[in-house]
Amino acid sequence: MEKKIFILILILLALPLTAQAAITCTAKADCSGAETAVLGISDGTTFTNSHAAVPSAIPAGYGKICCSGIKSAACGAGSAKIMLRLSGNTNAHAEGPAEATAGYTDVCIDSDGSAQQLTGITLRNWGCNTGETCIVALSDVTNAHLAQCSVPLDPLYPQTICASQATGSLIIEKIVVPNPAYKGQPMNVDVTIAKAAAGTEALAKSKTAELSDIEGKTAYLAINKEGTISVQFVNPPAPMPTKTADIMIDDAVGRTDPPTRATYDAADLDSLNPGIYTLLIEVFDSDGTAVASQIVNFALANPPSTASVPETNWLGAIIVAACVFTIVFVVQRKSPNPSN
Repeated sequence: MEKKIFILILILLALPLTAQAAITCTAKADCSGAETAVLGISDGTTFTNSHAAVPSAIPAGYGKICCSGIKSAACGAGSAKIMLRLSGNTNAHAEGPAEATAGYTDVCIDSDGSAQQLTGITLRNWGCNTGETCIVALSDVTNAHLAQCSVPLDPLYPQTICASQATGSLIIEKIVVPNPAYKGQPMNVDVTIAKAAAGTEALAKSKTAELSDIEGKTAYLAINKEGTISVQFVNPPAPMPTKTADIMIDDAVGRTDPPTRATYDAADLDSLNPGIYTLLIEVFDSDGTAVASQIVNFALANPPSTASVPETNWLGAIIVAACVFTIVFVVQRKSPNPSN
């Protein structure tokens, strides 16, 4: 028994983290292996009053803006976003991503897959909003020198390039599993999924379903697929099948209604003996990235049986005997005494 508990603890410790990290950016002389240089700045010591260089042409002696969660990207490719604009490849002045000064070119970034999805870049005056990440500070909206992000902000660099992330990641609100579940019967796993923050848009991919009205016209209904759930047995890991189901969130309430359901058919449970089992429920967003997980235990039992024929006969015999005894007793009490 102790060995089984130890093995289960090891399994739980090996489960993936339930949420992805935030985007982070720091000015450094050089980036670590887990970071990406998204920009070069000419002062590699104090990281202030600097000119800039594009990531592909950072000269020796320049410092770097090192980030995790985002990477340098070709502008116009995929979901790449304009971080800022530079007057040249090196020794350059900078401007905000929405500016359009002649001779300036775009420098773009994209998510690197290690953090929540990058959803936007904004130039803000005097700091980023809560939940955003400051990438670099500028002295002005255009024709600007650069400095590292600092707290509090350097008053000479009041403009900040801010990265926003997908705050609409999905979370598990509730899991319902029959307890006990019975062999020979299907088992439904109902998972209620919600958006992590009210009023935010999840990363949705739309499907189209055709609907025909009574006049034979075809209408198209857009259905947002927010992601999928995956349900699998932790013990035994095989040969139990993994079940998946699409997550369709009701935007009016910000959660699945009804819950997302994954079903194990009766035949799926035939190979299991009665006992306690553990399920791992994972939530994947529409890009296939795992954003939440949870384990639940349930008991599997043989189906409840009705009383057997012998048991029914014994019970009937006892009832009949009690009735006969009562009748005889009453009759004897009412009979006249022959000795009188």
